[in-house]
Amino acid sequence: MRTGAIYELCAMKGFGFTASEDEMEVLRRRADLRDEVAADCLHYAYQDFIAILQAEYWDPDKGATLRTFFVGTCLFAFRDAFRRWARPRRRYLQMIDSYAGFERTRARSTDTAWFEKAVILCATLDLILDGVSIDARAVCKQMLSEPNATQDEIGQMLGKSRKSVERHLSRVRERARRLTAAGVIIVPSVSSAVTR
Repeated sequence: MRTGAIYELCAMKGFGFTASEDEMEVLRRRADLRDEVAADCLHYAYQDFIAILQAEYWDPDKGATLRTFFVGTCLFAFRDAFRRWARPRRRYLQMIDSYAGFERTRARSTDTAWFEKAVILCATLDLILDGVSIDARAVCKQMLSEPNATQDEIGQMLGKSRKSVERHLSRVRERARRLTAAGVIIVPSVSSAVTR
């Protein structure tokens, strides 16, 4: 998992699955999570391997040694172990993504000029975030909901490194620059971005 070779082996054997760059980075960086996924993988692979042997599905005449057959069973089990690990993480990111960051600040506002600016900012932000990954949207939404948090703190909340947070923000900024250059969005002035 640290080198990424297992993802390639799974794909070569026809056990491919979707793993985002961020998910692979998290597993490269965190040994505890790699151990968790590996233990889950081996647990199910061993059970499947024993069941296959007992059912006499393995045939040595077909060319696969027991070792090769077990490795194949592990690759198949890794796909499912990865999905079991990624599913709650993805749900959490989707939950953050669906959070409306401006709701707290605009909930009881009676200032219609401010409200209009906030709506325009929300619409602009939605246009920008529409074309980025769910991880980048989660970083931005988390920053909106925790405006005083540092990039390190945002990373800790989302299980990412500070570098990963910086990389996502850089991609969001680049998308905003492209949309501005294309005339799709208008960058608000600093005074209009001030909230109450």
